[in-house]
Amino acid sequence: MTERQQTFTSRWGMMLAMLGMAVGTGNIWRFPRIAAANGGGSFLVAWVCFLLLWSVPLLLVEFSMGKATRYGTVGAFSRLIGKKFAWMGAWVAFTATAIMFYYSVVAGWTFRYFWAALTGELESEIPGALWSRFAESGWSVLTHALAMGIGVLVVARGVRGIERAATFLIPSLFVLVILLAARAVTLPGAGGGLAFLFTPNWSDLTDARIWLEALTQNAWDTGAGWGLALTYAIYMRRNEDTALNSFVLGFGNNSVSLLAGIMVMCTVFSVGPALATQIAASPAGFEKAITAYPGLQNRLEAGIQEPAAVEAALRLGIELEEAAIPGFFANNAYSVEDRLEIARASGVLEGDQVAHAVLGSGNNGLTFIWVPQIFQTLPFGRALTVLFFLALSFAAMTSLIAMIELATRVLVDGGMTRRRAITVVGSFGFLLGVPSALSMAFFDNQDFVWGVGLMLSGFFFAFAVLRYGVSRFREQFINTASSDITVGRWWDWAIYLVIIQSVILMLWWIYQAIDLTDLRGTLTPFSSFNVGTLLVQWAMVLTAFILMNRWLARKTVDDERGEQGVEGSIS
Repeated sequence: MTERQQTFTSRWGMMLAMLGMAVGTGNIWRFPRIAAANGGGSFLVAWVCFLLLWSVPLLLVEFSMGKATRYGTVGAFSRLIGKKFAWMGAWVAFTATAIMFYYSVVAGWTFRYFWAALTGELESEIPGALWSRFAESGWSVLTHALAMGIGVLVVARGVRGIERAATFLIPSLFVLVILLAARAVTLPGAGGGLAFLFTPNWSDLTDARIWLEALTQNAWDTGAGWGLALTYAIYMRRNEDTALNSFVLGFGNNSVSLLAGIMVMCTVFSVGPALATQIAASPAGFEKAITAYPGLQNRLEAGIQEPAAVEAALRLGIELEEAAIPGFFANNAYSVEDRLEIARASGVLEGDQVAHAVLGSGNNGLTFIWVPQIFQTLPFGRALTVLFFLALSFAAMTSLIAMIELATRVLVDGGMTRRRAITVVGSFGFLLGVPSALSMAFFDNQDFVWGVGLMLSGFFFAFAVLRYGVSRFREQFINTASSDITVGRWWDWAIYLVIIQSVILMLWWIYQAIDLTDLRGTLTPFSSFNVGTLLVQWAMVLTAFILMNRWLARKTVDDERGEQGVEGSIS
């Protein structure tokens, strides 16, 4: 059987592989954190809306392009809208591959912490000590290599290897997340977490930031616009449905996020009162919490205007204007005892307030430093911690496997043998991931640059459909004889909205990076988070692919059908 002829053996295996592609570490930790920071139930309303307005429409595009063309991203764009647009497919492939370089590092982190939880090492560690020793060290490089190695071995076995891995990993992941969520809802105080997650404050929906964050989370949740679904769709059988599969994938993936949200929020709200007592009880506990939870510091700074806090500050000889400055509660110029007394007076060091602060804090290190600490306060805490990091490892690996397959498929389309393509992807994946393993600054930079790049990828997919003809695309590739359900004209309008959403989202991310008081610093390419570093890296890649477009199209599309597009050329 040739590479082009391989298909998934069953619809069940295909859907599990697709879910593995979509479900990743962002579902298990990023979703609860973003939901908590943006109103809980209010965020959930916007998040569900964008599942239908962003994720499902783009998944339909990817499924259809992959199934119809039987090419990876470069060939799919060439076949659908002409060879002069091969560079768009190359951008999509490169962006997902650039994410693969540092995503493998994250997968390695999950391995290390699973082992530490299993052996009990986490229980004996000072919070953050293992992270401080491990991140940016040779051990991080080693676990990164292990993750890439496992991913390469799975992909080397072809579609059957991917399907077998997904058949084990995805059901196991769902079982683990369901077990953790079920345990969380039985905890004392868990009702507060459920109420927060599922009770919207309708007035919050007038805040544009909530909608923008919900759109961002959906883009990360489902993998829509990454090119991953397109790659797996190459291996769908000819009579396989695309419409129903897209809906199942979107809702199935987001159900993992929802279960993770229930797990984390119920747990944090349950331990919130005890954690608040621990923080308020001693200067050492307070100082540790201020460092660990930036969200707590933000809440304290907002609460410093409370009359009781103002009175406490004056009693300690601290002027209000002097105290109400950013970073006051972490400022060592004031004694930790004085800062703690003002914090107590503010009323912020209470269970629910602390729970909100924990959920809204941190990013990369928070999962690995403080989630274990939260679980260890519960009965069977060690077992829960082991299950959590096992689930996180499974989620990381299923997404990494899809990224490796995407890059491999593009090289195979370009004429490489599969074995050589996998060797190239694995080697470069390891080498180009090493900087992210050794430097969190470099990791953050790549996460920022190519995370925003995904929005441009989504734009390119929507543009391809517009150029081909939205209604024509729907009738020819979505509503086919093998379709289980019919997609209506709402999808046409959703594609136009994807264009608008992509532009708004990219402008929003860039706006966040602009510092009008330091335009020179904003535009320098030597920074983790600014417009300059993003524009320079984007410009280099886009320029290279546009200049190479003719070569890319010639290497990938092996007949003249790419000039006219896919119509009439797919049996």
